[in-house]
Amino acid sequence: MVDNELVHQVQTFLDAQESTDEFSGAVLVAHDNQPILTTARGYAIRPEILRNQPDTKFNIASVTKMFTAIAVMQLVGKEKLDLHVPISTYNANLPHADQITVHQLLTHTAGFDRYWNDAYRAARSELRTIHGYLKLFADTPLLFPSGTRHHYGNAGYVVLGALIEQVSGLSYYEYMKGEIFRVAGMQDTDFYEMDLPLANCAMGYTRESWFTPDDG
Repeated sequence: MVDNELVHQVQTFLDAQESTDEFSGAVLVAHDNQPILTTARGYAIRPEILRNQPDTKFNIASVTKMFTAIAVMQLVGKEKLDLHVPISTYNANLPHADQITVHQLLTHTAGFDRYWNDAYRAARSELRTIHGYLKLFADTPLLFPSGTRHHYGNAGYVVLGALIEQVSGLSYYEYMKGEIFRVAGMQDTDFYEMDLPLANCAMGYTRESWFTPDDG
C-alpha cells in the first residue's frame, strides 16, 4: 500500500469512528520517520464548542505512571535508589516506609488503598505538591502485607514521586521536565494546575457524563 492509499483509508476510518462517537482525539501516522498524516477528530470542549486540532493538549492521566517509572529507573541506574530495600532507607517519614520497597511501589504490590476519599474530592483542584497528596493517605493502614497481592492505584506512585524528590534534590515536576520531557524533545508536555485555564486543552469526559467534564 502506498502512502496516499493508507492516508485515504485512515481518514475514512476516522470519519466513520467520529460519526458514531467512537473516537475523539488527534492522530499522527508516520512512514520512514516522516509524518504522512496529521489530523484530528471530535471536540476538545463539548457540546460542539471547540474542535480538536492536531496540537490540542490532552490529559494523559495514568500514563504519567510510565514516566514516573522511567524517572525511578534512571535513579536506580545512578545508584541513588535500590529496588529492594525498604524506602525508609531514603525517607523514614513516608507512609509505611519500613514495610515497602521501590519494586513493590512500581508493581502496585505495596498494599496501598486508593485515596479517592472525601478529602481528595474536596481539595482535588487545589493540590499542588507531592506532600499535599501524601497527606490524603499517610495515616491509612495498608490493605495487605506488602508483596503479597496486587492492587492498582495512584497512592504508591505518589510515594515514588516523593522518593524522586528526596534523592534528586528537585521537585517531582522539575525532575520530570528536566530529565525526561526535555531530553525526549517533548516540548509541549507539562503539568498544569486544574483550577487555572490552559489554552488549547481538551476537557476530559466519560460516556456516563458525555457533556460534563469528568471529575472522578
